[in-house]
Amino acid sequence: IGEATPGYIFSPDAPARIKEILGNQVKLIVSLRHPVDRAYSAFGQLMRQGKFPPNTDFEESLKNNSLQLHRRGCYAIDLQRYLSYFPQKNLSVLIFEEMKSDNLKTLENCFSFLGVDPQFIPGSLNVRANKGTDVRLFHDRLIASRRFIAEKTEMLPEKIRRPAMAIGRWVYKNLIIKS
Repeated sequence: IGEATPGYIFSPDAPARIKEILGNQVKLIVSLRHPVDRAYSAFGQLMRQGKFPPNTDFEESLKNNSLQLHRRGCYAIDLQRYLSYFPQKNLSVLIFEEMKSDNLKTLENCFSFLGVDPQFIPGSLNVRANKGTDVRLFHDRLIASRRFIAEKTEMLPEKIRRPAMAIGRWVYKNLIIKS
C-alpha cells in the first residue's frame, strides 16, 4: 500500500503525523527535481491558475521572491526534518531527471528499497496516466476569462458587479482549484 502527495515534503507537520500514524519504520520515497526546473514548472502552473499576471517574467519573479518559488527547491531543509523523525535507511531519494531517463532502473531500485521483487515489471510502466492537455487548455481559457471579467467588472454598476464577481469566484474555486 502506498500514497503519493508532493506537498508532504514541504509540510512542517507531515513527518510527525506520518510517524504518529504509521510508525518510524515506514518506508519513504522522495522524488527531487532540479531546483530551477521545479521552480519554472511551479511558475507555469501558477500562471495557469492566474496567480501571476500573464506578462510576468520568471526571472523577475525569482528575484522578487514571488510566492517563494525558490524555497521549495531548498530540499536539504525538508529532508533534514524527515530525518529527525525517521532513520536514514527508511528514506530513498530519487532524482526526477534520472527517473525520466531510465524509469525501469528507477522502478527496480524502488522495488528493492521496498522489499518487493525488483524483476517485476508492471504493464503500465510506460503509460502516462496524467496527460492533462485537455484540462490545461480548459484551465487556461477559464483563467483568461476570469481575468477579462475581473478587469471589465470595474465598469459595471455595483448592483451587477457583486453578483458577477461572486460567480467568478465560485467558478474559480469549484472548477479550477478542485480540478
